[in-house]
Amino acid sequence: MNLISDIKDQSAQVSVAMNDAMKRLGVCTPIELNTYMNDVVAGPFTPGGPLSSSLATKGLEFVGFQMTVAQASAFLAKFTKAEATEAGQSSSYIAVLGGLVQAYLAGDSTKEAQMNNLFSPTFGTLRVKSLTKPNSEPMDLPPSAIISIAYASYLTTYLPESFFVGTLATPASP
Repeated sequence: MNLISDIKDQSAQVSVAMNDAMKRLGVCTPIELNTYMNDVVAGPFTPGGPLSSSLATKGLEFVGFQMTVAQASAFLAKFTKAEATEAGQSSSYIAVLGGLVQAYLAGDSTKEAQMNNLFSPTFGTLRVKSLTKPNSEPMDLPPSAIISIAYASYLTTYLPESFFVGTLATPASP
């Protein structure tokens, strides 16, 4: 089954609700990732939150997140695989990313290179601006642990809490 070709609208902004195969697999599409990443109230870059604070220590502020169709296609191809064969694992790429992020956060800085090697084709573009030069233009942040941490948060926390067994979570009827 080719999930990408099953989506009739080939833009990167396609909701999981548009594709029955994606719903059955419980996989979320890049539009939900894009919405999550750009949510400054409850997303990973909430002002004062850990990732925003991490950017601030580098003199940067979150401006936005975007994905190309190629990045969205790579995201879907990578995170819909049942096994992380490229990483020599029998677990999913979601589990591999989660494990690498946990090791990185525990102090193993070598994991950043592994995350970038395995996942950078799936990374959208994180737009930031300088805190020290207020009138500077926004710039693209190269692949980094910050994007990996945000993705892991999305895939392991936000997504499971938002979707049940492959279907959109909806409130029960009274």
